[in-house]
Amino acid sequence: MMEINWTELIIGLASLVVTVFLVPYLRAKYQEIRTDSIDYWLRVLMSSAETYFASGTGAQKKEWVLTELKARFPSLDMDRIQDSLESMFRELVVEGILNNDEFK
Repeated sequence: MMEINWTELIIGLASLVVTVFLVPYLRAKYQEIRTDSIDYWLRVLMSSAETYFASGTGAQKKEWVLTELKARFPSLDMDRIQDSLESMFRELVVEGILNNDEFK
């Protein structure tokens, strides 16, 4: 008769649970937190640019925001951030924080 090694069984099951459930959960949670952080800094930087730069300097504001965002998130793919920038722009225009002609 084969004897059950409970230690190996428990370690194997724990490894399975960590691999199948915990790692994907933590990865998704990290991505959610990172996205929220990027959105937060995008909002802060865009609002700050509106204060720091004169009206009619949308390209300069956008460049400054992207430079500052890259400094805070060095591994960020700047090509992919363009959609977030446009989305945040529309949101801030609706809220009355930005002028409609800026950041273009």
